[in-house]
Amino acid sequence: MKICIWCRRTEEQTSFLKKAHTIPQSLGGIHICTNVCDGCNAYFGSATSGKPSIEAALKEGLNLSRFHILNSVGTVGRGHRAGRYKSTYFDVDFTKEKHELKLKAKYFVLGSFQQTLTRRFKQGLYKVFLEETERQRGVHSTTVTTLFGSLPDTIWEITPCFILREISARCLL
Repeated sequence: MKICIWCRRTEEQTSFLKKAHTIPQSLGGIHICTNVCDGCNAYFGSATSGKPSIEAALKEGLNLSRFHILNSVGTVGRGHRAGRYKSTYFDVDFTKEKHELKLKAKYFVLGSFQQTLTRRFKQGLYKVFLEETERQRGVHSTTVTTLFGSLPDTIWEITPCFILREISARCLL
């Protein structure tokens, strides 16, 4: 019987129909974690209350890093240029003269958007780590115990994605 690694609901309580990629498919992820319910999977991939989705923030951060690294070396195999990158949230200029990353105007007015984006990026990293560990080990309790020690049983009954919020709080995101 499947048990969701995030909310601890079983197949009898929720569905496990959608594929939960450990690394977002838009980043080339091919591995699936079978122990993530549809509700928790949607939580990671959906924007909420004007905040970017966790997967979108992860994708943005990793693509910006990749673009910056490739641009700094100048060419990418066989003399090809690194190319251009169009960011969802930032105006990017990584030319030889300057390296600028400015928040786009429509996100600048949202106050703490950069902090929210950073928090979502970190949550995405934890998501990838925990789901990939679960996929490789096949044992959901081992990962959580490794990170937190033993937790009271009632912790699993609180809300979907409680573990991610607990990680965020403990790591002072």
